[in-house]
Amino acid sequence: MKYEITRRRFLAASSAVLAAPAIVTMVRPTRAGTTLTLGHGAAPGNPRAVAAQKFAELVAEKTAGRVTINVAGAETLGTDSAMLTSLRTGALDFTANSQGATSALVPELAALGLPFLFENTAKAMQVLGGPTGAELVKRFEAVGVVPLDWWDNGIRHLTNSKRKVAAPAEVSGMKIRTPADPMTMDIFQALGAATEQIAFGELYVALQQGVVDGQENPLANIDSSKLYEVNKYISLTGHKAAISRQ
Repeated sequence: MKYEITRRRFLAASSAVLAAPAIVTMVRPTRAGTTLTLGHGAAPGNPRAVAAQKFAELVAEKTAGRVTINVAGAETLGTDSAMLTSLRTGALDFTANSQGATSALVPELAALGLPFLFENTAKAMQVLGGPTGAELVKRFEAVGVVPLDWWDNGIRHLTNSKRKVAAPAEVSGMKIRTPADPMTMDIFQALGAATEQIAFGELYVALQQGVVDGQENPLANIDSSKLYEVNKYISLTGHKAAISRQ
């Protein structure tokens, strides 16, 4: 008997897990005993990693063991951009991916990265749970990607190894790692910083070796990847929400 994975069925299967970044998939028919793969870039212990594992557990439970989700985290299947490519070619079944990388598929998603757009995570999720989020779902489906739900990864902050940053002008002259997200790059270049795009899995070493002075990420990412070990200063800039798509 064929068991078709649909957005409706997976939302029913995973409603308890959708509380961190985001996950997208392609619709494919499956049979009993099917094994699928979910890729993400977060380190062990990160909320995204914990949520992805819970998602796998709930899928197994709700399908009575007919479907198994193997979770591959910490960029073992490549960067967020690489995983999106694998998703669209059929080499990967699911990815809990970032707003910056995913906006290459749906350019309108980049608007979520505007600086200081949301007062807090709750406000962001409220917007995405309404007409704005529904319209973005349609844009995903138009490029052959099935979005399951929005996940939240917190608000992004700045760390660096040079100095305390208490005002925007103090970012000027720094080398800051950003994801390959034009919106984030524009924010820091407008502040006078040079931006470098380095894979998240390589960021710790890049900071340690002084390839870049600092980076920006949610506190959960900074903690789980131990970036505080190689960046002395953290500034709670709250410059943008970290929202992605499952």
